[in-house]
Amino acid sequence: MDDLEKTILKYLESRPPDWKWGTATQMFSKEETIERFKKDKKFRKFIVERAHLLAVELFMKASEEGSAKK
Repeated sequence: MDDLEKTILKYLESRPPDWKWGTATQMFSKEETIERFKKDKKFRKFIVERAHLLAVELFMKASEEGSAKK
């Protein structure tokens, strides 16, 4: 695992025991997410892609807010 994947795994492991998340078609428990993240490369790639999209979205929003203050 690279540094980003390790960071995501650390985040997942820090979630409360009853933490859940979902896609349009599936819900995942904390345990299932961690297990699949560790063993399923396709699932791990999906999560990493979502982390990248979220990061870009947050940066864009911050940039827009910064521009609006000028």
